[in-house]
Amino acid sequence: MVAARRLICRMPRRTTSSPERVRGPAESSPQRRGWFTATEQDERTRGAGHAPTPERPGSVLGRRTRSGVPPPPDDAPWDNQGRHRPAGAPHWAPTGRRDVDVHGSRATAAEMREAVRVLLRVLEPEQVKELRERPARLDAPELREWTYLPGPRPGLSTEGLDARQREAVDALLTTAHSAPGAELARGAIEVERHRRATVGAAGADRYWVRLLGDPEGDAPWGWRMNGHHLAVHVLVTTAGLRVTPHFVGAEPARVAHGPQAGRRLLGPEEDLARELVTDLDLGRRSRAVFAAEPPDDILTRDDPFADPGLLPAGLAHGDMSPGQQRLVERLVRRYLDRAPAVYARECWSDVVAHGLGTLSFAWAGGREPGDRHYYCVRGPDLLIEYDNTQDDGNHAHSVWRHVRHDWGADLLRAHYTEQHG
Repeated sequence: MVAARRLICRMPRRTTSSPERVRGPAESSPQRRGWFTATEQDERTRGAGHAPTPERPGSVLGRRTRSGVPPPPDDAPWDNQGRHRPAGAPHWAPTGRRDVDVHGSRATAAEMREAVRVLLRVLEPEQVKELRERPARLDAPELREWTYLPGPRPGLSTEGLDARQREAVDALLTTAHSAPGAELARGAIEVERHRRATVGAAGADRYWVRLLGDPEGDAPWGWRMNGHHLAVHVLVTTAGLRVTPHFVGAEPARVAHGPQAGRRLLGPEEDLARELVTDLDLGRRSRAVFAAEPPDDILTRDDPFADPGLLPAGLAHGDMSPGQQRLVERLVRRYLDRAPAVYARECWSDVVAHGLGTLSFAWAGGREPGDRHYYCVRGPDLLIEYDNTQDDGNHAHSVWRHVRHDWGADLLRAHYTEQHG
């Protein structure tokens, strides 16, 4: 019942730019504390108590909008090795096997390790103290606290860094991404810079970097970069690496003026999903669209662990037409391909291992460009969410999560079991 109420909770429409809503105590996860605790004012502005909206959306077909995202060769999905499926090949088949490129993962980890070394060399001793953290265990509950809201975080603030130090931070950020993924992460910083200039906020970029553990040696280690609308969480062991939860947001979703005018940082993520929902016939759409009024935020929020039960069931991949299946596959790959190629391929192989038929897609809100809306894609271990509902549909959030792999939980469990029993 809690999940159901959360799905259909209606928030007041926001027509002017305002700070994002911080979750109140009633919605907080266990052991919620520390540097992003909600205040009483946050709770008052949360919009609790609004009537549920069980009605289904109208049956008028929305205008079809092309995504503008170039399709893969032959408009074909990928196989479990990350290759494009040849024309005429079977559309999908579960493999039951997650393909792990240990050599490639170690090469990516080595790039991260070298980037950390460079960063440590250019920092002052006091800055190194702010950056480094040596917890007894990297699976400690407090290390799963995160947020995408404005405000201070633990770690080294980028606000006071000089040009050489900022360059080292950027190089580290790049190692957790593919080239397009790195541009997306930098884009979140650039759009946030535009927002701060628009509202007259003084000061430099405000993000925080943390180094967890020791990158030298065989013990698990990790690093994070977090600030408003950007959250990157990396965990490395000798067995592999993980990069989720991974969050990118944009306020505004479409920049109206200034040097970035017309920029839509998350445009492909939005357009692919809209193309999919507008391509559905009425029967399929009735299963995919779960509410006429979208939720005010992503449903998993900043929960330490992603709960698939919070998301609507939606329309199953197997109930879509072949063209619609290709669209949802491209949408999933859009998120996975934020990561380094070796890890993106591993994650895609995991999706295929479970079977693409286990994926589902759900939508809420309007279907026209500019309408407030939300969507999610879920699988046995994969959660993707996107909303563009705040500020009258000009404030977007996107998150990629794994049920078992967030925070490197699976790698840490294997490591500590092997080392300590």
